[in-house]
Amino acid sequence: MNTHKQPIVFVSPLNWGLGHASRLIAIVKQLRKHNYTIIFLGEKSSLHLLKEEFPEFQWHELPGKTIRYSAGSSQVFKMLFSIFGLIRQVITEHKKLAQLVKLYSPEAIISDNRPGLFNKKIRSIYMTHQVMIKLPKGLKMFEPVLFRVHNALIKNFDECWIPDFSNYPGLAGDLSHKYSPAVPCRFLGNISRFGDQDKNIASYYGNFDILGIISGPEPQRSNLENMLITYLANSRYKTAIVRGLPGAPAKSSFPSITMFSHLKSRELEKLLTFTPIIISRCGYTTIMDLLRLNKKAILIPTPGQTEQIYLGELHKNAGQFIVANQDTFEPLKTIKMLENISMPAKNTLSGNRIENLTMSL
Repeated sequence: MNTHKQPIVFVSPLNWGLGHASRLIAIVKQLRKHNYTIIFLGEKSSLHLLKEEFPEFQWHELPGKTIRYSAGSSQVFKMLFSIFGLIRQVITEHKKLAQLVKLYSPEAIISDNRPGLFNKKIRSIYMTHQVMIKLPKGLKMFEPVLFRVHNALIKNFDECWIPDFSNYPGLAGDLSHKYSPAVPCRFLGNISRFGDQDKNIASYYGNFDILGIISGPEPQRSNLENMLITYLANSRYKTAIVRGLPGAPAKSSFPSITMFSHLKSRELEKLLTFTPIIISRCGYTTIMDLLRLNKKAILIPTPGQTEQIYLGELHKNAGQFIVANQDTFEPLKTIKMLENISMPAKNTLSGNRIENLTMSL
């Protein structure tokens, strides 16, 4: 039973990297402005991130399917072997949500890429930029079939929120524009958690030359982290690495490298603002963050992850990103290339459209 004075909204991110949770921060800030009480449903690092950002709100453990990527350059077979587990997870989390709805009586749920989290008794909102799921070249013929499966899941919800602009290509290109879900859609623009701070903020953590932001499923997360350490440990660059592992150790054996397990949004924004060279994965939330802060960066798609490979191709000619293949990445050479890129003029893809989004709840 809902004993709160304010209406309750469940917010739940997918736990495949921190991107799904971090982009929800902007949404939660807007909900808080409109006096909603939030209850986070999640697990592990994603839940930790949201609890840390919003300690005033409740949370409830709701485990999802854990994905571990292949160590090679293809994720196809790894994902195929996970399909039945994902189906079971959709059924399981749907049943668990029904119990939580009965317990808390929320008005709505916002589910970021967790298709089992809908309930007919409350307003159910599905958030994704990946309406269309990209497949490797040899499997592209099955993309329409995969969309129909995804669309069948989205149809269980009342509305689909898409963190992108309505005009093609926006920020996600085909991922958010090629197909339309069979429910009302709302394009939110760039919903980065960054960009709202005082622009006169002081420098933070010292003057670093390079910031490496590492996230995503293992073992590829560790592969990129180890690569950066190997190449930069004895270089002339003063480097900071954010590991994307809330609560994990963050020790470095090299004087030129400072390790952080995780940083709160305000701390990370300061570090991003004052560090000239950014190296990160080519995740969609990362791209939104970099565009919001008008930062140039080296983006390295996760090997075999077709979404990131596609986003890399889409944005590599934008003028502020260099997209590198992990298998052939030469960090020092690529860093010099980025150093020669002039800072871009203020881009037009930095704003969001979420000020009044709570009107639909």
